[in-house]
Amino acid sequence: CGDVDMGNGYSIGLVNVIAGIWLTGNPLLGLLGLVGFTGLYMLLAALIKIRQIPAIVVTMGAQFVWYGLALLVCPTPGGACPQWLSAFLRLKLPVIPLPVVIVVLAGLACWYLLFRCRYGIILRGSGNNVQALERSGWSHLAAKVTAYGIAGFFVVLAGLAYTSTCNGADANSSVNYNMMSIATVILGGCDMAGGVPVPMGVVMAAVVMNLINSLLTAMKMNSNFQTAIIGLILIGVLALKFLIHRKERGGYES
Repeated sequence: CGDVDMGNGYSIGLVNVIAGIWLTGNPLLGLLGLVGFTGLYMLLAALIKIRQIPAIVVTMGAQFVWYGLALLVCPTPGGACPQWLSAFLRLKLPVIPLPVVIVVLAGLACWYLLFRCRYGIILRGSGNNVQALERSGWSHLAAKVTAYGIAGFFVVLAGLAYTSTCNGADANSSVNYNMMSIATVILGGCDMAGGVPVPMGVVMAAVVMNLINSLLTAMKMNSNFQTAIIGLILIGVLALKFLIHRKERGGYES
């Protein structure tokens, strides 16, 4: 829908502490917390649309909300990953690791929703041509709220997977995922202006980004340099896409 989420590093951290503290000690409270978090994501969409506030401003402000809530739930690192979650995500498959299988299945689900379901046209139209969408009788507000609800659901999945990885709860440890997620979406071929989702491209980009991080870790490179390299990749991809679009526009004009 053409919006950029500047707070999903902290939102993953919030899901992490909900899973590591509440979901472990009181599953019902943890489940309600995750549902409430997804509802807050949908409220962000309503605020952006109704008040006509740029998404980058709202989501940047929301990151402090996510961080503050996470600190209320877990002021200091602690907690533990629920045993059922750890047992599931650490299942050993014969050839392909389970996390890769989950990511591919998630990408296929998004592809089916966006390109094979009728409402997928509406979701793509919310970032491509809002006027045509509303002239057709569809609600742009409902489409944006739905898109943010889907995004919130995937943040929940990301936070649960992260909890299994770190085997605990820490409100500060997932901040770097904010830039990495944006870089992955752009590297996957999506248009930042909206309307051009490439689900399987994002899946492949996520695998590549993970391989880059693994390679840098194997080379014993400082974690701060890893973040800088991700930023350079993001700048390089944006510059390359700009040059390609400029060349295409030049070809059309000629």
